[in-house]
Amino acid sequence: MDELEKKPSSLKTIITAIVILMLLGSNVYLFKQLEEKNHQIDEANKVTTIVKTEKDSVIGELNIVEAELEQLRLELMGKDSLLDVKDKEIQQKIYQIRRMAVSGDATQLKKAKEEIEALKGEMAKFSMESEELRKQNQELLAKNGELNSSLDEANAKRSQAEREKDMLTGKVKLGSQMLAANIKVEAVAVKRNKEKVVTRAKSVQKFRICFSIMQNLIVDKGPRNVYIRVVGPDRSVMSSNVSNTFVYNDKPTVYSEKKNYNYDNKAINMCLYWDKTQDALSKGEYAVELYDDLSMLGRGTVTLD
Repeated sequence: MDELEKKPSSLKTIITAIVILMLLGSNVYLFKQLEEKNHQIDEANKVTTIVKTEKDSVIGELNIVEAELEQLRLELMGKDSLLDVKDKEIQQKIYQIRRMAVSGDATQLKKAKEEIEALKGEMAKFSMESEELRKQNQELLAKNGELNSSLDEANAKRSQAEREKDMLTGKVKLGSQMLAANIKVEAVAVKRNKEKVVTRAKSVQKFRICFSIMQNLIVDKGPRNVYIRVVGPDRSVMSSNVSNTFVYNDKPTVYSEKKNYNYDNKAINMCLYWDKTQDALSKGEYAVELYDDLSMLGRGTVTLD
């Protein structure tokens, strides 16, 4: 009886031992697996850290290159046309390298570093070429300075001569201008072939404009024109035909009345009549301007009530 009871107890002990051994083996296996996973994670973290460090290094170098380019741009702004040609090309390369550095893996980071070194060499070469051009420009400027000194002296003499010529021309032009004096503008009405000076706007039939062309010994003798411009209270020129124009200050100018006369360098008195171009004139001040083919001779006014 005791032997039968001992056998199950021994079997149970054996089974328990086997289970414990299996659990221990499983734990050892899982521990090994966990240890291997942790090792892989550590290695991945190291690679990530290395890649991040490389990225930061590449971006830092790229920022330095970009700052050097900006400094070079400021130094050569408006002085060197080479910069305009190279700038876009270099900016495009910087953009491409920055994309590789930000989103690339270790292989692309290596390539980005190689591109940065090539870009540095290109910028150094470009800087040397620009410096050489600057030196050549300074030599040319020095030579130009000598030439400009001589040219400035010659220009100063020429300018002085031109000023003296302009002054003489101005004096001749001023002396050649005709002038009118004693300008008298009257509004008249005609009854039974007799003229009567009036002031009421509704009674006016015409304007009588009398004046004296003054003596001028400089102008050439011969036929000349005098133009009358009647300007109403509304500042419009009153004319029977808008195609009646003469050239004044290089522009076509409408006139109200015109008279031809012969000038022999002596003072001459004359009167012109302007017939109203509408049924009734408005109240207010009317300006009468006198011109010849070159200048304004004078001005008079008449007021209607």
